[in-house]
Amino acid sequence: FNRGLSAGFFFRVNHKMGKRFPTLAKLFSVWRSARYSCDISFRATIGPGLKICHPFDIVIGHEAVIGERFMVYNG
Repeated sequence: FNRGLSAGFFFRVNHKMGKRFPTLAKLFSVWRSARYSCDISFRATIGPGLKICHPFDIVIGHEAVIGERFMVYNG
């Protein structure tokens, strides 16, 4: 896995976890943010096909609604 693919994968895991275990999801989100240097809220709604090309300095808030096949670049 490259860093962008890993960050997207762990976002999906974190998003699913947030529905049943919100406290654990918040802790996992802090770890994910520190590990991959991108802060994507586990409450964000992101469609399939998310591609993070350069996973540094990315912030996606909890009210974000993003469609399918979305590419994210830093800055």
